[in-house]
Amino acid sequence: MSDGFFLWYRTTWSGQEAAGLLTTLDACGLRTTNPGSGRVSLISNGPGSYGEQAFTTKAELLQRMAATADATGTVDEVNFQLWADADADVFTRVRRLPGGVTSLEFGLDGLDGEQLKHSVAALLRTLDTYRDGTLGFVLDRQGEGEELDWDAVLTGAAARIAPLPDTLGLHRAYVPLHPELAMAEAKPVEYGDLLVFNLR
Repeated sequence: MSDGFFLWYRTTWSGQEAAGLLTTLDACGLRTTNPGSGRVSLISNGPGSYGEQAFTTKAELLQRMAATADATGTVDEVNFQLWADADADVFTRVRRLPGGVTSLEFGLDGLDGEQLKHSVAALLRTLDTYRDGTLGFVLDRQGEGEELDWDAVLTGAAARIAPLPDTLGLHRAYVPLHPELAMAEAKPVEYGDLLVFNLR
């Protein structure tokens, strides 16, 4: 089973982008609606409860996702489930960071090999569809770098990246801050404003 994660940092975020993101993920096989029950699920994040599943509608989910774009609002995070199949979910968090950056977090823990392959492919296809506005991304299939401060790394801090993830897309302006990447065997690939390192 995987304990991994996929992180995607964006400099743009809106209700329209949230709707497009869910539509594309659905088309790629990560569904907002559980294919067995037909339900959409939020996951509570306090203050009254944490980690509890609460059923909602897609319209309500989109409204909450869009609300995280409002720096003057009270909603800075929303947690919900995407579904690889009726029994395999991908915990998803949309989180507003300082400076107008939005973090999209996808938990890959608990997925078997086929579910992991399917989910990663869907996420990468969706990333490619919405590459404009991407500040950076991280794919760590085993979750070995879970304790790293990825918020800092992806927004321009010189924090050391160790252990290295499977794949790292970093804004080219930030690459000189991380000499450890120069030791990677594979040369980085240009991807818009990013350099993408396939590290393992």
